[in-house]
Amino acid sequence: MFHTARVAGALALAVILADVPAQALNLKTWEALPDRDQIQYVSGCVARLVIALGKTDNKRAEQLRHYFGDKATGAKFSQGMLDLLARIVRVENMTKDPDAGFTLSDIEVEDQILKAAVAKVGPMPSGLTRATISGPVPAKPDFQQADKPRSSTVKK
Repeated sequence: MFHTARVAGALALAVILADVPAQALNLKTWEALPDRDQIQYVSGCVARLVIALGKTDNKRAEQLRHYFGDKATGAKFSQGMLDLLARIVRVENMTKDPDAGFTLSDIEVEDQILKAAVAKVGPMPSGLTRATISGPVPAKPDFQQADKPRSSTVKK
């Protein structure tokens, strides 16, 4: 039963992300994802950000990797993830104001990730944009399905 639910969840995520393979994901679409898929999407974006930044500035890339990756003992999330989620909640609260002039569909997750990163390590290189870090999370292999057994014949 659990395996079927995981497959259904993965398919739902694939369908949602298929519409935006190389585009940023807006907060409305991101909010519709299950919590696990939200975190997985953000983690993929952060990983692409760290890799892209590492091409020009290893020190700042390491700072971001630790900021978004290292969790305090007993903590569920890293400080970077907590700061990002708090930023997203602030934006959500602002969209509730009828005079705000924007909705969750107008705000992209990648912009919020970049803003959190800039707040931590300073401005990003000019070539590093939200397009650099956006995109679907690569599918992880399902380790519950074993590969076909290999032939044990030995050539002499």
